[in-house]
Amino acid sequence: MGTQLSSVDIAVIGAGPAGLTAASAVVERDPLASVLVLETASRPGGHAVTTVADGYTFEHGPASIRSLTPEVLAMLERVGLGDRIEEAAASGANAAVWRRGRLHPVPTGLVSAATTGMLSARGKARILAEPVLGRKGPGADETVDEFVRRRFGREAARVLVGAIVQGITGGDARSTGLEAFAPGLWQLDQVAGSGSLAITALRQRRAQRRAAEPAQRVAPAQPVQPVQPVQPVQPVQPAQPARSGPITVRRGGLNAMIDALAAYLGHRLVRGFDACSVTPISTDPAGCRFEITDGTGRRVRTRTVVLAVPARVAARLLASKAPQLAAVLDTIGYTDMRVLGLGYPTKAFRTAPPSFGFLSPPGEGLDIMGVSVSSGVFEGQAPPGRTLLRVFAGGAFSPGMVDASTEAALARAARDLRRVLTVSARPEFVRDVVLRQAIPQYGRRHAETVRQLDRLLLELPGLRLTGNSYRGVGLKDTISEAERLGRSLAGAGRQARPGPAGGEDHHARHQ
Repeated sequence: MGTQLSSVDIAVIGAGPAGLTAASAVVERDPLASVLVLETASRPGGHAVTTVADGYTFEHGPASIRSLTPEVLAMLERVGLGDRIEEAAASGANAAVWRRGRLHPVPTGLVSAATTGMLSARGKARILAEPVLGRKGPGADETVDEFVRRRFGREAARVLVGAIVQGITGGDARSTGLEAFAPGLWQLDQVAGSGSLAITALRQRRAQRRAAEPAQRVAPAQPVQPVQPVQPVQPVQPAQPARSGPITVRRGGLNAMIDALAAYLGHRLVRGFDACSVTPISTDPAGCRFEITDGTGRRVRTRTVVLAVPARVAARLLASKAPQLAAVLDTIGYTDMRVLGLGYPTKAFRTAPPSFGFLSPPGEGLDIMGVSVSSGVFEGQAPPGRTLLRVFAGGAFSPGMVDASTEAALARAARDLRRVLTVSARPEFVRDVVLRQAIPQYGRRHAETVRQLDRLLLELPGLRLTGNSYRGVGLKDTISEAERLGRSLAGAGRQARPGPAGGEDHHARHQ
C-alpha cells in the first residue's frame, strides 16, 4: 500500500493485444528502455481468450487475425510463434448470407452480386447501373448505408452491406461511418467523384498492374499513353500483406499469442494494477511527465503513457486532469455480444454448412446474427469427425440475446440452427460467453473524432492512445498500429540510468 514504483520511460496501461504488442516492440528495439505494462486483471489479453477442451479450440472473443501484415508477422516472429502460424483452410472456402429463407453464397465481385439469388431483379439491376446512377457523395460524415445506397441502391445496402457490418462490429450500417469503417473504400469514392466507383477501381487495378510489370520491354515506335484515371491514382490500400486470409496460432489459438507476448515481457508485465487516474505533472528530475495511480495508492511516474484500453476506460483515467480529451473519448460507444461455442458430430448436419459460416441481415427473422464454422476456417479447431460453430448474437439488433439466460440463449440459437443449418442434435461441446462493451462502434463522425483526439493529444506530449477504439476494430489493425507505435517510441527520450554494472533493476524490485 502506498509504495511508489520507480520512474520508467514508458508505462503502458492495458495488457490486451495492443498494449502487449506495443510494449514488446519497444523492448525488442531498445532493450535498455524501462517499460511497464500495467494490467488490472490477473491474466492479460482482454477479450482474447481461448478455451481448449475435449479436442475443441474455442475463441471467446476475436477468432483470428484477418491477414498477416508485415507488422503482425514481425510480432509473431519476435515472440517465437513464426513457425506456428496457421492459415485458413483454402479448399472449399465459402461463406453465405441467410436471405428469404435460404442460404446464398456471398458475392465476390460485381458480376456475382448482379446475379445472386439473394437480391431481387430490381436490386441487381441497380447494382449494374452504378456507372450511370452512382453519384458523388458529401465527402465526410456519410454512413456505410448511405454510401452503398448512393452507389448501388437500397437493397444492396440493407442485405449485403447490412449483414457485413453487423457481422464485423455487431452494429448498424445506418449509423456506421464509412470513412472510419472502410477508409480505403472512402478514399476510392473521393477519387471517383461524380464518375463510376466500379470503373475507377478497375482503372486503378490496371494502373497498379502496369506499374508492377518488369521494366525490360521493347520500346514501341510511338510512346503509348496509359489510360488516365479520373484523378491521379492514389493507392487505396496499404502495401500487400505477407499473406492474405485469416490466420491463427496452431496449438493454442490466440491464447498462445497472448501467453507468448506475456512471457516475452516477463517482469515488465504487472498484473493487478487497477489504474484509477493519469495525471500530467511538472517534469520531475527524471524527466517524467505523468503520474499513474491505482486504487491502493501505488504510483508510477513515466515520461510516456500509452493508454491501450477501451476509449471509455481512457476517458475515466483522464477525466479529472484532461476533461476535454476525456469528453471526446466518451463519445465512442460500444455494443454487447454473446458468443456460443457449439460442437457437434459432423454427421449431425443433414447438409454440410458453408465452410466459413453465414451472416443474417437484420430483419430476416433470426435471433442470431450469424455463425462462424471454426473447424471449417481452421481444420484443427475440432476433433476429427466433429464440427465447431461459433454463434454470434446481441449487438445492435438483438440486445435481448445478451441478457437472456444460458438456457434461453441456447434454445433460441438451436431453433435458428435447425432452420438454417439443418442440425437438430444436441451439441456435445457447449460454451457460453457474454462480452459486455465488446466492440467499439464507429459512428457517423468517428473519423473526425479520431482527428480531434489527435489534435488534443498535441497538448499532452508523451500521451498516446492505441487499441481498437480508434482505427480498426479487428486484430489485424489493432496489432499493426500498436507495432508501429512501439517502434516509434523505442529509444525516444530514454532516461539516463546506471548500466547493468550498477546492479539497478527497478522492475524486479517491485515484483
